[in-house]
Amino acid sequence: MKHKFILIISSSLLLTAVSLADVIVKYDFGVYPNGTLVPSIQANHISAGNFGYVGDGAASFADHSGYGLAYQIYGGWPGSTYSDYFRFTVTIAAGWSLNFDSRCIWFDAKTTSMNGPNLGKVTYLGNPETILRDNIEIGGSGWYTYKTNSTPTPTGLTGTIEFRIYGKDATAYGQFSIDNVILNGTLIELPPTEPTENIDPQDSNNQYAYGENVGWINFEPDANDAGAIVSREKIEGFIWAENIGWINLSPENYGGVLNDGYGNLSGYAWGENVGWINFDPNYSGIHYGVKIDANGSFSGYAWGENIGWINFNNADLFNKGVKVCVVNYLDLKTMAEQWLTSGAGLSADLKPDGTVDFEDFSVLASYWFDYCPGNWPL
Repeated sequence: MKHKFILIISSSLLLTAVSLADVIVKYDFGVYPNGTLVPSIQANHISAGNFGYVGDGAASFADHSGYGLAYQIYGGWPGSTYSDYFRFTVTIAAGWSLNFDSRCIWFDAKTTSMNGPNLGKVTYLGNPETILRDNIEIGGSGWYTYKTNSTPTPTGLTGTIEFRIYGKDATAYGQFSIDNVILNGTLIELPPTEPTENIDPQDSNNQYAYGENVGWINFEPDANDAGAIVSREKIEGFIWAENIGWINLSPENYGGVLNDGYGNLSGYAWGENVGWINFDPNYSGIHYGVKIDANGSFSGYAWGENIGWINFNNADLFNKGVKVCVVNYLDLKTMAEQWLTSGAGLSADLKPDGTVDFEDFSVLASYWFDYCPGNWPL
């Protein structure tokens, strides 16, 4: 699925020029004299924010002659290095990516009481910071439109992206105004990813069961698309034993290994070299089956007709018994420490949108004392 989108900052001289495209994010600097840097229109799958100025000048709003307001700096952009800039960020929702158009950034600018020429540069913060266009000659007291023209065109961007419009080489202090900043691109919905294992949340080697005749069985093997995925309904995925090979926890026959929602496991796994493994064996009327407690720790025994007993009791396994990730108070503590913090790489930003807030708390609450989904960041 593809969505053409345009990010527009402020009420726009250029709006008619892009009227055929969907405007999914818009910054309106406001109706003079009440300015705002908060986006007024925002479509699904992205969020925009943090528009502002970084540098030695002073930023403020100014009248844009019948088009609401513009954003201007006074006393910026002298010198021969790019140190002052305007910035804004776009956060792409999980499951989506962004492809830039070749002319992905447009903006209007003018100078007042400033001797030019002034040079501009447009970048975005990837890894490393990437130039979209350099040495843009900006001058004159009238409004002009400037565009990037990048080749090759960046594609497949995800997460939070920061855009910067730099300036330098003004020969005298004065005013510099900017308006109608537009980001052109295409949002692409990514294919769904396979669930990933949720074993050993603290990376403390809590990932093993032990078979009396087959040795260690690893529920988090170091291989692509491997490992156990625990939910309230079932356990699925593939686990590995050095002496008997792969064991399938979710074979089509017998329905695989099931969870009753309270941690009581039943059903059968299948090993190509060892046959069926029963996770709720009954011996002389006593159930010895595998259980998962409220902290995610496995206990009990499974039974294979061809391999005998498999022990899940952590105390018998040198504290290496299998443990699944459970959302609990430690996750809540981390979220409280990051509450209302903005930026990239926040583990409590579960939505993710660049800020830890009530939307992230809602995600946390939906998994409260439940098994973590795969790749749980907390």
